[in-house]
Amino acid sequence: MYSVVVIGGGLAGLAAAVEARKHTDNVAVIERSEVLGGRTAIEGLKEEEECKSSISDIVNYYIEKTSASNVDIFFGRHVESIKKEDVFDIDTGVEKITAKSIVFATGCKDKTRFMLNITGDRVSGVFTADTALTLLKNYERSIGSKVIIIGNGARARKIAKLLSNYGIEIAGVYAPKNIIKENLDRVKIIEGIPFYLDKTVTEIRGNGRVEEVLIGSMYDGTLIQEDSIKCDTVVIAAGLVPNTKNLLKLGAIMDPATKGPVVNELLETSIEGIFSAGCILTGSYAPETDILFGKIAGKNAAMHSEGKLVREKYDRLLCEKGIIFAVPQLVSGREKMPLILKLDKPSKSIKIRVGNVEKNVTRKTPTDFFTIQIPPIEPTENMKIEIIN
Repeated sequence: MYSVVVIGGGLAGLAAAVEARKHTDNVAVIERSEVLGGRTAIEGLKEEEECKSSISDIVNYYIEKTSASNVDIFFGRHVESIKKEDVFDIDTGVEKITAKSIVFATGCKDKTRFMLNITGDRVSGVFTADTALTLLKNYERSIGSKVIIIGNGARARKIAKLLSNYGIEIAGVYAPKNIIKENLDRVKIIEGIPFYLDKTVTEIRGNGRVEEVLIGSMYDGTLIQEDSIKCDTVVIAAGLVPNTKNLLKLGAIMDPATKGPVVNELLETSIEGIFSAGCILTGSYAPETDILFGKIAGKNAAMHSEGKLVREKYDRLLCEKGIIFAVPQLVSGREKMPLILKLDKPSKSIKIRVGNVEKNVTRKTPTDFFTIQIPPIEPTENMKIEIIN
């Protein structure tokens, strides 16, 4: 039996495993792919201003630390089911693994064509960005020769560039239906790749394989079909959603704002003995924060397995105007803690108040995500967090 099993071998999961091993024996990681590092191993990540080292160096460091800590790794495993009795029984379809506590670090997955309400034929050649890059990078398999990308923002640009580096023709990047810009009537060329902010893919057509997509534009609030484009592949990079399937099956409480699990300041979910860390909590990747939260979750999972975890009374942290969500959602105020905030618009600096504590945070470039260290605060019945500048 393992004291702690970490599900997911990305940065948060590796940090959790290494930290857990400092406090207990018998720690394992279950990883669905054949490599560690998660999304960073597939596509890399933009360097963050708070990162002191390159992302690849950080990933390699934690892979080496995991190996040196004698953590067992189960590669190529998908968790089929988890049952909770006195302990957790994890079925991977290959073997059954028993654990006293679990850390979910399962990250996020790309939205699919069905989540985006793209109709048409059910054909091969339609990939999420993660799947496309995994096939190209890990398995050296071709995904196609002429690609339409559905996406927006920095990630769509990054995926387009990565695919073009493999010699794939990018016929265009088109906005998802929900964010299409009306009456723009222009195309933006970035590094030779056309981005159509005012057009979207309405339908995928083909006989067995993608052959063409139908393109539409928004006029006076109505989506009008305009054109068709020949292609053999569609790649979707239109946003991420937390990978919570097994947590939902277990009955964990979810946060409608994050689409991930509700956690307390120990990063324990509503199910005792199950903890969570990384992008599954917020739907966004931030290496330094993922590592920090991974360490907290790993340590507390280990303490739970040893019967040494001290729990407090936790109250819901209420988000005021301008703050979409805060993680953790449940706090006691008795210990210092990191908070992840998502704002409703990007900012370079904010001043926030939590209980009786005020805090200033500044970034070099505008962002809608902030990670803030909060000292112990005076607990109140309706604890809230607010922007005061």
